[in-house]
Amino acid sequence: MNVEARCSWMKSWPHTPAPANSTNRWPGTAFRCYACGHCCPIRPGSPGVCKVRFNRGGELRVPYGYVNALHCDPIEKKPFYHALAGTSALSFGMLGCDLHCGYCQNWVSSQALRDPRSMLEFREISPREIVAIALAQRAASVISTYNEPLITSEWAVAIFREARAAGLTTGYVSNGNATPQVLEYCGHGSISTRSILRVSTTAAIASWADGCSRSSIRSRASTKWASGWRWSR
Repeated sequence: MNVEARCSWMKSWPHTPAPANSTNRWPGTAFRCYACGHCCPIRPGSPGVCKVRFNRGGELRVPYGYVNALHCDPIEKKPFYHALAGTSALSFGMLGCDLHCGYCQNWVSSQALRDPRSMLEFREISPREIVAIALAQRAASVISTYNEPLITSEWAVAIFREARAAGLTTGYVSNGNATPQVLEYCGHGSISTRSILRVSTTAAIASWADGCSRSSIRSRASTKWASGWRWSR
């Protein structure tokens, strides 16, 4: 399946309308999306740079209700070597990314809509089912990883609310190309307190090359760091 066909097929995946506080509606039916630092203007019928957030009839649709990968591993594999050491983490991922790094180890899912050699597999699942799996596996945390979690924050927030209610720690493994708006949204969505944030050094380098400075990436997370994020390099 070529890239154009993949992007068309993607619109049949599980999606949900984006919450108002993660976008800025322009005059008419266009949006400015703040899920990542690209801040894409998304017009009807078009996706953002991530390819998974798109405008359908004047409504911004975002990924929701599925996982491409779901695994329970030692938390050190994230690698959170100094957080909850010796415990297990249930990791989940979706499809897509806002960057296109040639060295990505998870390219088969992150580049699902850019590279015809990648895979488009997914499994529909609910946040409650994911948390039940985490508890059954005796995981101490639930981590959004594999692809870029910022562009699927609505789904992560829904899962993290359930996980926090069950006494689990939550976290992101991100490229760090965030905006104040998405960090604020994640904060209200229960990621900021008792949570872990890891910014991938190699992916962050790609963000800097794309016009973001090292200080700007760190400053985007500074308010969340002060309010409870634990930072890992």
